[in-house]
Amino acid sequence: MKSLSYLIVLSIAINLLGCKNQIKVKQDEILLPVTNPGELVFGDKKITYFIEGQGMPCIVCADGNIQAYCLSENLKKNFQLVFTEPRHGTYYDEPKNYSGISMDTIVDDVEILRKKLKYDKIYVLGHSICGLIALEYARKYPQNTYGVIMINTPPHFHKDYMDIVSNNWEAKASEGRKAIYEMNNDQLKKMNLDSLNEVERSILEEKASVPMKWRDSLYNISPIIINYRLNAEGWNHFFSMMQDYDIARSEIKVPIFLSLGSYDFIVPQSLWGNYIDKFSSMTVYHFKRSGHFPQVEEQELFDKQLLDWKAKCNSISVVK
Repeated sequence: MKSLSYLIVLSIAINLLGCKNQIKVKQDEILLPVTNPGELVFGDKKITYFIEGQGMPCIVCADGNIQAYCLSENLKKNFQLVFTEPRHGTYYDEPKNYSGISMDTIVDDVEILRKKLKYDKIYVLGHSICGLIALEYARKYPQNTYGVIMINTPPHFHKDYMDIVSNNWEAKASEGRKAIYEMNNDQLKKMNLDSLNEVERSILEEKASVPMKWRDSLYNISPIIINYRLNAEGWNHFFSMMQDYDIARSEIKVPIFLSLGSYDFIVPQSLWGNYIDKFSSMTVYHFKRSGHFPQVEEQELFDKQLLDWKAKCNSISVVK
């Protein structure tokens, strides 16, 4: 297994690359312009967003362009989804200084966007580690939150995270899966990666890492990677900022939806063993035929589970 720096690149790529093959969207449809674009400007940085769908408002806390393709048209009939790229994730041609950005900064930006869009209350959604942004928004602004949707999100990002991932991989991955992963990385080593830019290297690493994130170890992500641009500097700051983060520092009472995939070797289900009972408002959904992307790999089941959970949230809200 690789170092923490590899996990940083890998995790960013997870959120930016891994969707759409099984959703069967045609190439020309993928390139259609998004609707209702906008931005919030903060000095030399900005948040970009666009809106799709109808129904209860839900702010997607990062990776907007990719998650717009991951989340189904069925969900867009039930949620008004606000797809965002946070100020640390937005790509810039010139280097920026991200040292002043904290988790408070990020969740406050979500709150500023909620106010701008004039939503009384919102759902907040995040995939992978970005689910922690959604959770922290609900912790700080529970009065403005219907519920939190975390798709395959880890409960922490401690310094031993890679050791946990590595041990789980060694214990639970099949020999065939390990062989494909090893072959992929052997091919990487034969390439002249130094001649490639950061984005190109990340794309190759993402292809090599398919066995760690998809149930199908040979899943073809090539059609997925369209207009991929990575703000590594901003995301590196975010991941370094999360080194001391732990999800269980205080109770969160708003409803929480958490999905976990049986074939997710980046966010092993075992990570949650000592955390689930700490959140009485959390409902955990296990997807037995998915890796890191149940919203793609088991889309119909994922939609059903999420919409059933949403209906329960709405009924609780009405009773209150």
